[in-house]
Amino acid sequence: MRDAFQNSGIQFQPGTPPSAEDQKKLQDMMTKLNEENTKEINAILDADQQKRLKEIFVQFQGNAIAGNADYQKDLGITDDQKAKIAELQKKQGEAMQALFQKMRDQEIDRQGFTEATEKNTKIMNDEIGKILTDDQKKKIADWSGKPFVKKDQPGGRGGGGL
Repeated sequence: MRDAFQNSGIQFQPGTPPSAEDQKKLQDMMTKLNEENTKEINAILDADQQKRLKEIFVQFQGNAIAGNADYQKDLGITDDQKAKIAELQKKQGEAMQALFQKMRDQEIDRQGFTEATEKNTKIMNDEIGKILTDDQKKKIADWSGKPFVKKDQPGGRGGGGL
């Protein structure tokens, strides 16, 4: 992935958000990498494991899955809903940029950044929930499968520790 970023032609400047053109390049690059990774993962996992991985993905995304083009058709997301979700995503992106700037300016530390990000994610999930119909919410709940419970790993930050 590092090579993909380095060879992307995107110029990252500390303290400066990427241009709209660079954001589009980054989004396209991430989409391509995601597709490649999905193919590699699906070549390793059996059908049940693939299904479970999708369930966990939906759980972690929550209502924000409605902003994912791969799920919008099956959810029956209308053009009006897409526009409202896109506006929320734009606002969340702006909020994230502001948080990154606060971190760069040392106004908040990593813990504060994490807490603010979690708060923003919950707000986003709740706001998208207000846009969705009951049937759409039910589909998301059905797609989530049984709850995934993350177990604490030894070794703290960075994992490992065995």
